[in-house]
Amino acid sequence: MSCLLRSLFFLALLASITECTQTLEGLALLFPHNLTDPEGDILAEAEWVPRPLAGAADNFETRLFSQQLSAARHLLRTRRLEEALHTCGTVLLILYPHAPCLSIVSIVLDELGQHKNARKAARDSIDADPTWMDSYPLLARLLSDQASRYLARGNVEGAYECYRQILLLDMDGRSHLAKGVTARAYYDLGSTMRTIGMMEHARTNFERAIAVDPRQVTRDGRSLVEIMMEKEESDAKFPDQSIFPLMERALHLQHSWSLWFKVGAYADRPALLQVGRMACGEEPDGVGRLQLYMQDVRASHRKLAKSIGERLQRSNSTSSKLRILYLVSRSFTSDSVDAQSLQALLSMHSRSNFHVMCGLINKNLVEPQLSEQQQQQASAACDELIVLHAIGTAEASVEHQIAKEISDLSIDILGFPASFGGEEVALKLTDIVSSPPDLLSLYSGRAPPPAAPIPRVCRQDKSTRRRCGDLEEQTCECSAAAAAAAAAAAAAAAAAAAAAAAAAAAAAAAAAAAAAAAAAAAAAAAAAAAAAAAAAAAAAAAAAAAAAAAAAAAAAAAAAAAAAAAAVA
Repeated sequence: MSCLLRSLFFLALLASITECTQTLEGLALLFPHNLTDPEGDILAEAEWVPRPLAGAADNFETRLFSQQLSAARHLLRTRRLEEALHTCGTVLLILYPHAPCLSIVSIVLDELGQHKNARKAARDSIDADPTWMDSYPLLARLLSDQASRYLARGNVEGAYECYRQILLLDMDGRSHLAKGVTARAYYDLGSTMRTIGMMEHARTNFERAIAVDPRQVTRDGRSLVEIMMEKEESDAKFPDQSIFPLMERALHLQHSWSLWFKVGAYADRPALLQVGRMACGEEPDGVGRLQLYMQDVRASHRKLAKSIGERLQRSNSTSSKLRILYLVSRSFTSDSVDAQSLQALLSMHSRSNFHVMCGLINKNLVEPQLSEQQQQQASAACDELIVLHAIGTAEASVEHQIAKEISDLSIDILGFPASFGGEEVALKLTDIVSSPPDLLSLYSGRAPPPAAPIPRVCRQDKSTRRRCGDLEEQTCECSAAAAAAAAAAAAAAAAAAAAAAAAAAAAAAAAAAAAAAAAAAAAAAAAAAAAAAAAAAAAAAAAAAAAAAAAAAAAAAAAAAAAAAAAVA
């Protein structure tokens, strides 16, 4: 019995060794390369190009080994790489080449660090079946990773060759690669050209990238700006505004400035950079500051949306408002781009739900400069305070710390703050009752305003929705017009009273004349004395009535004057 068990054990061991040997032999035939060279020379791979499609391939072979392919994919997902490679090796010993199986082998070899063999397996998969579309993006990813490794070691030539081979994958125009992959390859190729000083080639590749897919180009807007604002190139070849055809095209992709503020709308960055340059003039520092505003704020937006949504729900139940204080750094006083961004921001809040305040950080960077009147008005009808660091450059971290100390919620927005009006925020902050405040008219490089104005709507003139000024000045155009109208009404009332008094005086004079005539008649005829006395009594009564009317007119004039004084106050 023991001899039989030993025989069975040796037979099983021999079968296992034979299977492993066959698998290794098959893989050796498949990859006759030195496995100690995981990357190899990418220039030696430059001769390969994908062959054109000859027609739809028969999927019989794929269906025949569907069970083995499913097992290999499962082993790959569970990170059992050696077992997945063994399963694919058994299939390739029976049928070589097999495109789906070679794709799995390529992924496994890349995970094991055999990058050169992984790329060869991907190419063999494309050669085996050009209609197997999974192989093209796989090879593109492997080449892109290899280019990144080359750039990390300073091998620009190798990186260039990798990007060139990615673009060759889609040379027949059959959409083997997604638009984003091709655009990314053009963009990375342009960045590589810029690294070695070939500015014209870099600019050409950037333009090709935007032509393929503008949404995928703006991963690094700084390179786009720098390549377009290169001093030597701009002076020699691109005078005036013609240096920016690329960014102007990106700008036209947007329908309005409001699309700047959509979270995740990365295609807006070239447009922002173009408009920022126009606002900053030729000052490179201005563009650099604008670059700081373009950092990704998606996480902050989610946090802000969730917190404001919860607070707004509680606020609506108590019929109160949320206070939002925007801390603005001193760059607002010297940069019109800051004023533009804040102008767009303040117009997006619903005045029925929010009380918006703005304040400059003082010179000591300790507390915001808000007047007592502003603080009292804000705390009168609001329950909670939200402080947002809206705009800042060098002192951003200091401002954010201030915001944390004086509020129960602080969000660091890092730049164009109105971007939280995008898809990630379920809260609609659009102000439908007024247009953006005219902050640019208040901006002055020499004498900036001590604090940003708080926009509000005049209640006296709802048809025109004119803007009031700062909170510290309680008068506006609408209130002045109302005071003038009240004064005109008072003057009209006084004129009417004077006319009534004149009429009463005329009536009194007529009565006196009648009395004189009656006295003369009494001397001539004694019989008419009684009638004259009656007429005199009637005249006296009319005079009394006229005096009463004059007194009433004077009282009306005094009341009108008091109303005009109250309207002006």
